[in-house]
Amino acid sequence: EAIISIATSANRYIDECAPWKAAKAPGGARAVQDCLYWSCESLHRIGRLLAPFLPRTSDEILARLGVDPASAYPNLIELMSEHEQRITKGTPLFPRLTPPAPAT
Repeated sequence: EAIISIATSANRYIDECAPWKAAKAPGGARAVQDCLYWSCESLHRIGRLLAPFLPRTSDEILARLGVDPASAYPNLIELMSEHEQRITKGTPLFPRLTPPAPAT
């Protein structure tokens, strides 16, 4: 429940900071960087927290962030300061659930 709350908060944060809009605004680069950094940091923490319950999902989240699951980095800023960081896109880890169509 706590992990879902963190994920929900991170999703809300992304919606509120709207990096896709900030990227088009004059001087919006810093806002985009901040939003994306904190979004990635949230995913990093979610990935770590999921490890005992969903180890493969945890490993996949961390791998997409370029983090070795066995690493001891407490946050991404330390990792990013030592290595060139690349985030990879993948298929959804949890497919979106669509409610069944109402019976007529």
